[in-house]
Amino acid sequence: MIVALTWTDNPLAISYNVYRSNGSGYQLIANSVIAPAYTDGPGGLDNSTVYTYEVTAVTADGESLMSLPVTAVPVGPLSAPTGLVAVVS
Repeated sequence: MIVALTWTDNPLAISYNVYRSNGSGYQLIANSVIAPAYTDGPGGLDNSTVYTYEVTAVTADGESLMSLPVTAVPVGPLSAPTGLVAVVS
C-alpha cells in the first residue's frame, strides 16, 4: 500500500521536506523532494493506522512553516474470494 501526496508548487521553493506522524510527533521522512508530490510506501505503513502528513518548502533563506495537515489511513489488499464451488452436471 502507498499514500500519494501532492501539493501546489511554490515557485520560490528549491525543494520540499515531507513529515509524517502516527500520533507520536512528526518525523522527517523525505527531504530535498523536487516535485510537488511524494509517494510514501510501499512498506513501512501499517494497515488501519492514521498517518498525518505535513510539507515544508525549502528556499535559499531556509525552511517554511509546515503546511496544514492531511491524514490517510492505509488499507491492505482485498482478501481473496471465499466459498467458491464448482458443480459438475
